[in-house]
Amino acid sequence: MKYITITFMILLLCADLHAAGIFNLGLMAGAANDAGDVEYITGNINSEMRSIPGAGVTELDASYAPVFSVNLAYINDTLLVKTGLEYSTNSFYYSSGSVKSGGAVNNVKLNYSRFTFPITFGLVIPYSERNRLYFAGGINISQIFMVVKQSNPAGVNLPSYPESSHTFSTYITGTHLKFGAETLLDRNYSFAVEFTKYYGNTKKVQSEDENSEVMMGMNAFEITAGINYSIDFKI
Repeated sequence: MKYITITFMILLLCADLHAAGIFNLGLMAGAANDAGDVEYITGNINSEMRSIPGAGVTELDASYAPVFSVNLAYINDTLLVKTGLEYSTNSFYYSSGSVKSGGAVNNVKLNYSRFTFPITFGLVIPYSERNRLYFAGGINISQIFMVVKQSNPAGVNLPSYPESSHTFSTYITGTHLKFGAETLLDRNYSFAVEFTKYYGNTKKVQSEDENSEVMMGMNAFEITAGINYSIDFKI
């Protein structure tokens, strides 16, 4: 991945400085899958609940989470430079489950959110006078927050999560690949669709109370769509 990013940067520096360019300011929304390794974490919680003898278990699931972003891009005839800020959360639909044992019930919830700052370099392929495709890659850093809450940890104990609430937070660096398509709606507005695949470094993260530990990463994909406002200019 680092060689792809370096290649894009070299191509950018070698670009024709007199080429027509466009500044894009965009707003996008879509859905992201298992960012933060939520599926891995919920799988471990489910396994721990199932290991309790005679317990009745309702498993947690790892659903897709909405993602929102604001982006600033420069595009000329052949090259793309893009940055922005993304926000994703499962606050609209918590991952939740429960375990019942010996007459006690413990409800478990997992709340997740992240902020991602990507820097992207890519190649633009004009498809027609009004449409273009682009292939890109780059680097990114994400701040990830996760909270595991339990209603009755004393009644039904999960050894990895001894308290009623555990908060985890960390920064994850990584790389990404992006494929996008953009079509002009009128002189200044365009509609864009993007597919982005993130590759992040997984690491152990300790809870704020220092009595629980999970593995967190940023290996996910997302599909987004939105509107760009463009200004043509010459440099």
